[in-house]
Amino acid sequence: MKGMEMTQELTELKELCEITYGVSDSNNHISNFSFVVLEKVLSEKKDLMQQYGITDCELYVLLLLVGFHADAIQTVSENAKNFTEKCRFYLNSLLSKTPQTKSEELYRQEELYRIDLKRMKYYQENGIPYTHPCYLTTSTEDYDNKDCKFIITPLKNGKTKGHDVFVIYNHGEQCPYPENQVEFELGAKFMIDKIEGTTIYMQEIE
Repeated sequence: MKGMEMTQELTELKELCEITYGVSDSNNHISNFSFVVLEKVLSEKKDLMQQYGITDCELYVLLLLVGFHADAIQTVSENAKNFTEKCRFYLNSLLSKTPQTKSEELYRQEELYRIDLKRMKYYQENGIPYTHPCYLTTSTEDYDNKDCKFIITPLKNGKTKGHDVFVIYNHGEQCPYPENQVEFELGAKFMIDKIEGTTIYMQEIE
């Protein structure tokens, strides 16, 4: 990238991205978008990255996650498997360095068509733990802007798998309503306490 000195690891990750998704002149294309943003935020996040030991590859993957290309990390497809696995490696590393959340309640807004409410009710009625199929993205804020909502109680006393990634980069931090994202590690388990209409209440158990 112009004006940005790229480490060997970041260069290899960019090349893998281009091999996987192709190259485009559009700044919205995955091969450009987060690298353009990365170039802008690296300098302003330099001290913070040093404080938490965050690498440029880890920051890049966080930008993918909180930006417009989360599916590159959340969804494993055969043609993108190598890139996704590499991104998950860096995201797991970032989460291990990011503070565990101390929030007492977290929120996730979701489109109803993406949620299998029947299955959720079955889990609730039979006491079956729910494991999100990928990284569970939540927020400290209840924006109440979609037709289905999760209200989540994280584990306390340093046992939660939820991490305050917004302290590293807060998507929309220049806007009146930043997202304040809290990301749960892969494999986090939750018990569904109750379902009221399209609002699902659950607590982290593992």
